[in-house]
Amino acid sequence: MAMQVREIMNRFVVAVRPDTPLLDVVNALRRFRVDAVPVVDHEQRVTGMVCISDLLPKPGTRRINGGFFEVLGGGRLRRKANALTVEALMRTPAVTVTEDSTVKNVVALMEENHVDQLPVVQPDGRLVGIVRRIDLLSIFCRRPEDIREEVLRVAERYAGRCEVAVHDGVVSITGTVEDRSRVAELLREALAVDGVVDVACDLSFTADAPGERPALL
Repeated sequence: MAMQVREIMNRFVVAVRPDTPLLDVVNALRRFRVDAVPVVDHEQRVTGMVCISDLLPKPGTRRINGGFFEVLGGGRLRRKANALTVEALMRTPAVTVTEDSTVKNVVALMEENHVDQLPVVQPDGRLVGIVRRIDLLSIFCRRPEDIREEVLRVAERYAGRCEVAVHDGVVSITGTVEDRSRVAELLREALAVDGVVDVACDLSFTADAPGERPALL
């Protein structure tokens, strides 16, 4: 099976309430050296996220009486957010994942939403952990036997007889493929297996086009 969030997530999570003062959030970010914290209600359901970038004033803004103000044309000011509590600055709704989400889904969500961490929640929205971009590197630490087993399942759909070996993330596939035209599909699926760095094939074919010889890939 594809690697799931439960295998790489952190179950220790620094979270805050909507009414948490921003100074407390700043201290938490610095103390635990994290870039963002989930915001939860009294039932531990995730309602938003606060990131470092949310706390820092952006170019063209001023802080007046504890609030962020955006500078408009003609010297006019527009209140951007009350900067006293989390509720005023948090991003909502939060993008979340569940423990059975695949690592590939997490990567796609992070890229789509331009974030580096996602809260992990139960089906009812309660916070159970967090997964950060650096945690995704864990896919390259999978046991070779787990990678081999998954690649074997892929190869069995295309190959009549084959052997699979894994060393330092490089997969070697040897054997016989019934249809030469499906080798590209086999390679593509094998490369998509979590933890695979590269794939090397040494295959023969039982169904070659007339005049063609089996090739080494």
